Amino acid sequence: MEYNTQGYILNEYDYKRIQPLQERIKEQSIEFKYFITLDYYERIEDISKVLIDNRHLKKIIRGFFKSDIRMFFFNEKHLRDSTSKFYGSFHRHILVEGIPEQAWQNPTNQMERFMLELDPEMVFACKFGKQPSEENKMELLKKVVKGLHHKRVPNGAKGKKYLNITNVDGLLSYCTKQNHKNVPYEYVIDTMNSSGLDNEWYRRNYGRYEDLLT
Repeated sequence: MEYNTQGYILNEYDYKRIQPLQERIKEQSIEFKYFITLDYYERIEDISKVLIDNRHLKKIIRGFFKSDIRMFFFNEKHLRDSTSKFYGSFHRHILVEGIPEQAWQNPTNQMERFMLELDPEMVFACKFGKQPSEENKMELLKKVVKGLHHKRVPNGAKGKKYLNITNVDGLLSYCTKQNHKNVPYEYVIDTMNSSGLDNEWYRRNYGRYEDLLT
């Protein structure tokens, strides 16, 4: 994905659009590690259902790792191909910070079971005070989403994307590219479920969205 490469260049409008998000990330000292894109296996046009699904995903990730892992949620509509059966339907993008060290030091029974199913070496590493490889961490996150959030995502690999983040600004630009001209902007940024964001923050920074264009 070009937006996640170090060489991707944002234009002036991109920087204006993501600046409030950049500032909030800095204020909270968040280091986002993983980027997830989740599609639906059916048409979803009701934003309230998408927000409920985001809340559920946040709950299962935090519950699985027993940590208040911080995340940003973005909602996007399929608008590229008007002939597609999913045209106008939502899909989701999520930025997730790294899994904290204490989660690996004291894994829950459920976490140990998932790791054993994935790669027993992960459990041994944790028991000896080490952390699994970055590849195994990503695979575990995939397994958590697939296994515990399965009712809302496709069974196969298609419709799900997982990336290690290398360019946060590029991904913020990608996630916010749909403005109020085709999708209400308050739908794009999920302030209900994103860490440190709320309606007051949104109104203060994006309430007059037209200001970004000047």
